[in-house]
Amino acid sequence: MRGNPGKRLRQEGAIKRIELMIERYEEILPAEKEQLKLMRKEKDIPPNNIPTMEKKVKQFEQKLERAQTTVTNTKKSLNR
Repeated sequence: MRGNPGKRLRQEGAIKRIELMIERYEEILPAEKEQLKLMRKEKDIPPNNIPTMEKKVKQFEQKLERAQTTVTNTKKSLNR
């Protein structure tokens, strides 16, 4: 067996945790986008809430993308 078995266990645990995070982000992101659409249509919402919501949606997209990248890179390093 090559490498440190503790490192391998840690990486496998991290993959499981990150995959759960990805599932949550994939559930939350469409709801946040829908809420943003509704906010843009509403006339009585304060104008400073829309940029905040746009920033929130963008952050969720970045988190999702980065988590997916992390999982693929970690799986590659496990298979070496």
